[in-house]
Amino acid sequence: MTSQLSVGGQPPGAFRSLGRDTISDGEYARKCRALMKLLRDLRNLGAHTVFDLPKIVVIGSQSAGKSSLIEAVTGITVPRDSGTCTRCPMECTMTSLGTSWTCTISLRYEGGIEDARGGSRPQRFGPADITNKRDVELWLRRAQAAVLSTDTDKAQWETKSADEIKQAIRAGAGMRMFTEDTIVVDIQDKDVTDLSFVDLPGLIQNSDEQSIELIKSLVRRHVAGENTLILVTMPVSDDIQNQGSVVFAKEADPDGRRTISVLTKPDMLGPGATGAHQFWKQTLENQNTPTNANYLRHGYYCVRLPDDKQRQRGYTAQNLPNLDYFDTTKPALLVRLMETNLPQLRTAVEDALRECNNRLGKLPPLPKGEPLTNIMMLITTFLDDLSSASVGDSHKPLAQDCRRRYNRLREDIEEACPEFRPKDDNTDDEDVINISDVRQIIQNCTAWELPGIVPYETYKILIDRFLRGWDEPVQACFDDVFRIFSAFIDKLSGAHFSSYHNLKTFVLSHARSELEKSKSEALGSVRKLLSLEGRPPFTQRSDFSSKQDHWTREYRRTFFGRMDIVKSRDEVHVMATVRTYFQFALEASIWTSRNAFLGI
Repeated sequence: MTSQLSVGGQPPGAFRSLGRDTISDGEYARKCRALMKLLRDLRNLGAHTVFDLPKIVVIGSQSAGKSSLIEAVTGITVPRDSGTCTRCPMECTMTSLGTSWTCTISLRYEGGIEDARGGSRPQRFGPADITNKRDVELWLRRAQAAVLSTDTDKAQWETKSADEIKQAIRAGAGMRMFTEDTIVVDIQDKDVTDLSFVDLPGLIQNSDEQSIELIKSLVRRHVAGENTLILVTMPVSDDIQNQGSVVFAKEADPDGRRTISVLTKPDMLGPGATGAHQFWKQTLENQNTPTNANYLRHGYYCVRLPDDKQRQRGYTAQNLPNLDYFDTTKPALLVRLMETNLPQLRTAVEDALRECNNRLGKLPPLPKGEPLTNIMMLITTFLDDLSSASVGDSHKPLAQDCRRRYNRLREDIEEACPEFRPKDDNTDDEDVINISDVRQIIQNCTAWELPGIVPYETYKILIDRFLRGWDEPVQACFDDVFRIFSAFIDKLSGAHFSSYHNLKTFVLSHARSELEKSKSEALGSVRKLLSLEGRPPFTQRSDFSSKQDHWTREYRRTFFGRMDIVKSRDEVHVMATVRTYFQFALEASIWTSRNAFLGI
C-alpha cells in the first residue's frame, strides 16, 4: 500500500491547477489568503458564537494518528509522549504571509469566569512571536495546562517546564481532565498552504463518564454546522463500523457531502490480512454504488506518517512523497465553502445588526443626575405601583383575577355544605346526614338535660363535621392567589426595569424573598382563622333567628310526607340551626380569608 492513493477514482492530476507549485501564487493564492484572514478575524471577534462560520474540524479516536496528521499539515511538533493526549480544542490557522516562519499562541475561553474577562476574543499566551519550531511543543504544553487549570492566574504556566506540567496534570489538583476552552495557533510562513482547522480531543472510552460526555458534546457541536468540513481520521487496523468518529460524522452529514476521511497507519496491516486489504482497497476506490455504505463525495485519503522511532531519527511527515493532493484539496474545499457562504454570512450579519440597532433604539435615554438617586426613584416608583395594584387602584386585572378566584372558593366551600335528608337512602356519601343520624348524635350527647332541650354538644359535632372540609379548598385558593401575585410582580418588574437587567435581577431577588416571608405569615393567619372557626360556634348576627326559622320551614316543607314532623321536631331544629350557622360562617370566612390573603 503506497503512502497516497487515488481518491474517488480521480487522479492527482485532476486538481493539478491547485498543485504545490501554484497554490501559493497568483489570483487563487491572493483570494485564499484574503478569505482565511477574514475567517480568522471573524472568529477572533467571537462571530463563531453567533454565526455558522466555515471551518474544518478534525475528529477521531485516541491513537488514531490525529497528532501525526496535524504535524504533517502544520510542520510543528505537538505533545505526544506516553500519557499525553489532546485535552482541549486546538484551532490552527496557517497563512502564507511574511518572510520568515513565526507562530503565536492564544487562549480563547468559551465560558465561565475567563469568558467574563474577554468574551470569545483570544487572549495572548506566551511571547508575541515564536520563531523556533522546536519551542512550539513546550508552549503548547503550557497553553493546554493553562486552559485546564481552574486557577484564574494563567500567566503562571508560561514559565513551567514540561516535567512540572506533567506532574501537575498527574496530580489533578485544580486541573480539569478536559475543557471546551480553545488553544489558538497562528502560523505565518511564505511556504505554507493557507488553511484553517480545529483539532478536537480524541474520542475516549476508558475514562470517567463526565469526560466521555464532554468530548462527545464537543464533537457533536463542532460537526453540526452545515458549513463545517468534517475530517475523520481512523487507523486501518480498526473496523470502520466501530469508529465513533464515523458515527458522529454520519449523524451530522448522512449524505457525506462535507466529510473527508483520512486513513492512517497502513503499515499496521500485515501481509496476511488479505480480507482487510481487500476491504480498504474497495473503500479507497470509493465507488458510488447502492451497496457501498461508506461512499464519501470527497473520498478517502491514506497516509503513512512517521512512527516514534522515525521521528527520533529526524524523519518528518514532510519527507513523505505525494502529499500534494492532500495538501491542496482541503484548502480548495474550504475556500470554496467560504466563497459560497459569504453572501449568506453577509445577510446574517445585516439581520443581526438590524436587530441589534432595533434593540438599541428601544433603550431609554441616558439618565441625568446622580445614579443612586435615579435607582432609588426607580425602586420607589415600582413599590408605589405594586402597593396601588394590590388594593385595586391600578392594574385592575390583578384584583379581577383574585376576585374570580375568591368566587370560586365560595363555590368550593359550598360543596362542603351539610346535606340533611329525611331518611336513609343507602348512599355512601359521608356528607349526607339523615334524621336518624341526627337523632343518634342527640342521644349520644344527652345527659341530664331537661325534656325538649337539645345538648349544645350536638351542634358542635355537626358544625365540626362540615368545617373539616374547608381546609383543602382554602389552601388551594391561597396557592393560586400567591401564584397570581408572584406572576404580577415578575411582569411589573419587567415593565419598570426592562432596561436595567442587573437592577431587575436584584429587585426580583429581594421581592421574591420578602414575598416568601409574607406568604408564610399569611398562611399562618389563614390556618389560625380556620382553626378558630366554630370553636366554639358563635355569631353576633341579629338575623340568626329569622334565618333559622327560614330553614326550619324549608326542611319541614321538604320532608313533609316522608317523616313524622312532630316526632322529629328536635332533629329538624338541629338541622336548621347547623345550616344557618354554615351560611353565616361561609360569608365570614370568605371575607376574613381575603383579608388574610392580602397579607401576602
